[in-house]
Amino acid sequence: MNFNIGSSSQHLSYFSSSSNSNSEKDDDIILINDIEVINAHEEAIMSMIANNNICMVHYLNQLNNKVIHGGSVTGHITINRDREVTDRNLFNDYFSDNLCFNDLMFRHRFRMSRSLFSCITNVVQGHDNYFMQ
Repeated sequence: MNFNIGSSSQHLSYFSSSSNSNSEKDDDIILINDIEVINAHEEAIMSMIANNNICMVHYLNQLNNKVIHGGSVTGHITINRDREVTDRNLFNDYFSDNLCFNDLMFRHRFRMSRSLFSCITNVVQGHDNYFMQ
């Protein structure tokens, strides 16, 4: 077997300094190009981060300036049901001295007799002064 392919002078020329310096220059050029590509990628990433930060600030400003809705569900309108007037009418109809409804209607409405309701009211008022009128 002959492992000497070509002459020894060809092998020396391959490892000579002139060809070695050319490959170093090529390697330097490749490294410079790689560094330029990396710098371009870093600039693109920094630009994306800055753009993202601007978008986040804009979004947070919109959240802070958002109008607070009046009901428990966004977009639904609130209906004024005149609860104070309704409460007064309920009291006048069932609990005042001049009743509009008899004991049978009271039982249908509150599912208990008027005397049981009065007994519960007296016990609760005796327990806590908060329920006194």
